[in-house]
Amino acid sequence: MEEERKARDRWLILAAIALSLLLVGSCFAIPYLLTSSGSGKGTGKATGTEREAATGPTLPGQEELERLLLDSDAYARASRIVEQNYVDEVEDNRLLEAAARGMRRMAMEGE
Repeated sequence: MEEERKARDRWLILAAIALSLLLVGSCFAIPYLLTSSGSGKGTGKATGTEREAATGPTLPGQEELERLLLDSDAYARASRIVEQNYVDEVEDNRLLEAAARGMRRMAMEGE
């Protein structure tokens, strides 16, 4: 009886360890699989429709804001910070579009 209990306990411990390893492994594997070149995403080759679906629709005046941001020192500094500190590569155009959308939303909300 005691041996059966010990065997069951060992089996439960091994099962818990195996499940924990699978969970930890999936935390790394899933993001890798989602951004791998086989999916077409994360390659920098997204079509306009895919980019709009990922980043949202273009707001009125966004291109003008993007040109203004490209000429600004603040955007250049922010872009360098992102390049130096982020593990995942961030496309310049996506960063620029997000900055322009954020500025536009803040202007529309009156902040």
